[in-house]
Amino acid sequence: VLDNLREGVSVSDESGVIVYTNAAEDRLFGYAAGELVGQHVTVQNAYSREENDQIVRDVIDQLQNRGVWEGEWQNIRKDRTRFSSYARITTFATDGRKYWVCVQEDISESKRSNERKEFLDGVAAVLQGSFAEEPTLANFARYCLPFLGDYCSVDLLTENGEVRRVETAHRDPLKEPLVRNLWTRYPYDAADPVGAPKALYTGEPQFHPQILEGAIEALARDAEHLKLLRDMNPCSYICVPLTARGHIFGALSLVMSDSGRTYTEDDLATAVELARRAAVTVDNVRLYAAEHEARQAADQARQRAEEANRMKSQFVATMSHELRTPLNAIAGHVQLLDMQLYGPLTEAQREALARVARAQHYLLGLINDVLNFARLEAGKVEYDLHPVLLQEVVGDIVPMVEPQFGAKKLDLAVVLPAASPASNEGMAGAVFAWADSEKLRQILLNVLSNAAKFTPAGGRVTLRLSADAEAAIVAITDTGVGVPGDKLDAIFEPFVQLNATYSRRAEGTGLGLAISRDLARGMGGELTCSSTEREGSTFTLTLRRATG
Repeated sequence: VLDNLREGVSVSDESGVIVYTNAAEDRLFGYAAGELVGQHVTVQNAYSREENDQIVRDVIDQLQNRGVWEGEWQNIRKDRTRFSSYARITTFATDGRKYWVCVQEDISESKRSNERKEFLDGVAAVLQGSFAEEPTLANFARYCLPFLGDYCSVDLLTENGEVRRVETAHRDPLKEPLVRNLWTRYPYDAADPVGAPKALYTGEPQFHPQILEGAIEALARDAEHLKLLRDMNPCSYICVPLTARGHIFGALSLVMSDSGRTYTEDDLATAVELARRAAVTVDNVRLYAAEHEARQAADQARQRAEEANRMKSQFVATMSHELRTPLNAIAGHVQLLDMQLYGPLTEAQREALARVARAQHYLLGLINDVLNFARLEAGKVEYDLHPVLLQEVVGDIVPMVEPQFGAKKLDLAVVLPAASPASNEGMAGAVFAWADSEKLRQILLNVLSNAAKFTPAGGRVTLRLSADAEAAIVAITDTGVGVPGDKLDAIFEPFVQLNATYSRRAEGTGLGLAISRDLARGMGGELTCSSTEREGSTFTLTLRRATG
């Protein structure tokens, strides 16, 4: 009957000598039928003499108090492999003699499965919060021991294809220098049949459950190398690649030695999964480091650009002020000459003075544009926002641009909103906007001047005022050369003039529209452009509507 049981059963006398084993017990320990009978029970357990004596005392104590002992038992088979069992020990007496009965079953697989799960779950805590690659790998290597090996190493594949050791660990701190010395004296060779290079270059795990003396001798390069290898006593080996996003960047090598354990297929699967989790973490660390480095580089570039921009603005402002002084002096002397304070002038002399005055005025305008743009870039422009009557501003600027329009025989039309009886703004049809009067005049002058420059002689420019519930709108439409659709944003960039033909005739810095848009935005509005090539453009200034 006992031979039909799944559990192993053994009976021993008071001296510990085995007197009976069933078939399951023999199979469990790897012995032939009846081979254990007559041997002492210590041949079955994996404890030292001191540990065994203590366990026997505990068992006797439990039997006396409870009549039974139950617990986990560490065993050793005939082939010296170890396993865990769950045992239940009781006693019985017959013919005046006392016997111990042990019923046990192998729990190695379930125990190892639970241990593997706990081990893999625990690696997350080791890798969590890692922000540096090599410390992460060092912690990872040490975490592997002793559960998954007696010693191990982690290697990385460099950009030029070389193998670089980043961490070596041994469960016995006294033997760790031996492992390091082995690597220092005999680093990997790409031709080695065993080792990290093979896993790194092929991407396939290496699994050697048993390393025989012949394999060690074949791996040794000389007598000293053979001695070091024997000192390390490798008996089982696994090497798995570290792979992330299809890229192999490292390898984890695991070795069993003094513990006498050998790797199984389950151990290989555990190592592969462990390497996968570690690789994901290291890849994230690398991505974080790259992102952090990119952010730092971007910040440094931004700081350099801001400093360069500040210095440029300071230089432009200084030079503009320096240039305005002699230009103002030129204007003053031209006026004195024109007033004939130094004597009468001929008609030719008056024409020459007029050309000087126009050139001075033009150059001063360019300098003012550059100075205004520098102030805008530096954020030094202040705005005095208040309700501004657009009709009044338009009435001020139209006379200022009439000479420019008249010189090219351009027609300038102003279209005002019709009077509305429902208007409650104090004046029928009046349109008020939140604006700085001077900044608004500058915008309209820039846009009208730009329209005059790029509209052929005899063309037409229309300035139209309108409003809705929230916005006051000024639209300036010309019949000029137009702007390509893909360049509608570029014309608002500084120093941009798109049409080469007209740019040669329409002189300027290319800052007018850039300044105008920045001023519009500074007042809470916007300046935009719509255009059809060779038909004309419409520049629309939108401001917040105000009540007069």
